[in-house]
Amino acid sequence: YDQARRQLLGPPAARGVLHKQHLNACIDIPADHWILPFLDAPGACEISDVKVNPHYKDRRFAREEDIEAFLTVPLRACGQTVGLMFVNYRTRHVFTPAERADVQLIADLAAVAIYNAKLKEGLAIFTRSLLAADSVEAVRKVAVTEAVHLMGSDFSDIVMREPNGDLRVVEEVGWNRDRIMNFRMSPGYTSHSAYTLNVLEAVAVDDFDSERRFMVPEIVREHGIKSGLSAVLYGGDVPIGTLLVH
Repeated sequence: YDQARRQLLGPPAARGVLHKQHLNACIDIPADHWILPFLDAPGACEISDVKVNPHYKDRRFAREEDIEAFLTVPLRACGQTVGLMFVNYRTRHVFTPAERADVQLIADLAAVAIYNAKLKEGLAIFTRSLLAADSVEAVRKVAVTEAVHLMGSDFSDIVMREPNGDLRVVEEVGWNRDRIMNFRMSPGYTSHSAYTLNVLEAVAVDDFDSERRFMVPEIVREHGIKSGLSAVLYGGDVPIGTLLVH
């Protein structure tokens, strides 16, 4: 599952399925899709008698696969939902606490494995894209584009320090481009990027509305940005800018 794109990635791994032709390779999930409540649920959801449940008794998977009970568990790792596990029965079944605990353990292990595999794949694509870039501008574009994809964020930008000390956005994804590309911060303005370059470490912001370590530019609030993460960019051993995701 791609949480940022709200897309099911497949085909899914499955055992015991009768009609494998319905295991789609990739599905964009409409806003009213029946699977969304399970993906967004805080934990496991149990339907112990599908045949009498008005929401699921007429679903294709219930009719054609003859499913009478199922348990779903969102697969989550590092704050991201990476999939959904179904445990299905062709007989009516009430899941015991021990069974639910076992399924949760398997789901947690699967989530970590999927997250790591996706991260490794994403980093490999990132590396290939960087190597294929033929200019500084192309490298910057790849960096912000892949940062959004890898982090599942809505925004990303690169801020560089100019010779006079000003900080300037040189590439972005998600912002109003005309506004953000003309946005500059003077040396005396303590912004997220300036603070990051001062402490020389990644800086996470859980809530910009309550942030007190530095000033938050109005353009951040105008875009409805609530949280963010920054990292220092180096030129050799010299800090030259920041990469941010929001």
